[in-house]
Amino acid sequence: SDGILYAHMLAKDEGRLNFNLSGRALHNKTRALYPWPGTYGFIRNKRIKFFDSFFIETLHKKDVDPGTVVLAKEFLGVRTIDGIIYFKRIQIEGKNIMSVNEALKG
Repeated sequence: SDGILYAHMLAKDEGRLNFNLSGRALHNKTRALYPWPGTYGFIRNKRIKFFDSFFIETLHKKDVDPGTVVLAKEFLGVRTIDGIIYFKRIQIEGKNIMSVNEALKG
C-alpha cells in the first residue's frame, strides 16, 4: 500500500469556478476537470461551461472586480484576483460547445 493515495469521487458542483482565486489555479482546475465534470460559472444567470483556458497574469488594474467579463477577439476572459483567465470555447446551457466567436454571433 506504499505510494497509493485515495482521491474522493468528483462531484459536478466541484467544477464551479470562483474568480476570487488565482487565475493560474482556475486554469489548472479547468485542465484537471476536463472532460468530467468540467468547469462552469454563471453569466447573466446562464450556466456557462468553460473549455480550453489560458491565463495571463496582470499586476495592474486592481480596480476591476474579479468575475468581470472581458471579451477579446476570439476569447472570453474573466478577471481573477491576479489577472485574466481566457477561454477559447464555451458551452451555454442548452447549446453545444462552440468557439467564443460562434457564441457571440448567436
